[in-house]
Amino acid sequence: MELRHLNYFVAVAEELHFGRAAERLFMAQPPLSRQIQQLEAELGVALFTREKKRVGLTPAGAVFLGEARAALARVDEAMEAARKAGRGERGRLRVGAATAAVCGLLPAATQLFRERFPEVDLSLSEMCSGQQPREVLERRLDIGLIMPSAEIPGMAAEIIRTEALMAILPQGHPLASHAVLSLADLSDEPFVLFPEHMGPALYQKIVDLCQAAGFTPKIAQEATPHGTLLAMVGAGAGVSLAPASLEGSSPQNVVFCRLEEAPPVELAAIWRMGDAPAAAARFLEVLRDTVESAKPAR
Repeated sequence: MELRHLNYFVAVAEELHFGRAAERLFMAQPPLSRQIQQLEAELGVALFTREKKRVGLTPAGAVFLGEARAALARVDEAMEAARKAGRGERGRLRVGAATAAVCGLLPAATQLFRERFPEVDLSLSEMCSGQQPREVLERRLDIGLIMPSAEIPGMAAEIIRTEALMAILPQGHPLASHAVLSLADLSDEPFVLFPEHMGPALYQKIVDLCQAAGFTPKIAQEATPHGTLLAMVGAGAGVSLAPASLEGSSPQNVVFCRLEEAPPVELAAIWRMGDAPAAAARFLEVLRDTVESAKPAR
């Protein structure tokens, strides 16, 4: 039995006339009659009564009609589901995100994505930048949001957003009242930083910036995640540098100050080259739209 047999049967059952059913199916009547006879032979039951020029459904035919309609509807649903999955509008998407993305970009992007693509099962994991490339390559994540470093073989990347790197000080620190600082102002300060393997690109950027300003940062305390790092700064363990997006989630006892010479830090999306699910492309579109809508009006 093939799907076409179900379509033939439903057409005859609804028309109760082989000629009209044949016209509806754009075929000749004799082949249609033979197909219905073959279907009845395969099932081992009569589906239609045939009395002179009148056609009717047998009890078995009435039952089969309901099941055939349901089967055809299910096939239509399956085809539409496959099309939606191919367009990235249905399925599963696993996203990893560095803290800077979680604090600044991801809440709005996630809401917009779920509004546009409610049939995609979106799962989010906060994860350090250093861990995400392996998770993506080993297919435990579909897309990652990281502070990028060197090019990763087999991985595609796109810069999603840039933001300022800022100094973070305890509220009562003598420099906390300054709107803008130079990195050299922090040369004698102890630093609180995350472990290098958690975000190698940002860690190296911080070290390089400090060295360009004439000093190597004295790391008094390593802390992770960033909530703990901010708490340690607030407790007076030292100062730190971090992306501006963390300011919105910082405790009241720390102060973010702009830096004169710090270049912007980048947030990038990464995914497996040529092997990402279609929903990843839809998520990238939403990220771009979210970043664009957050820009101040000109």
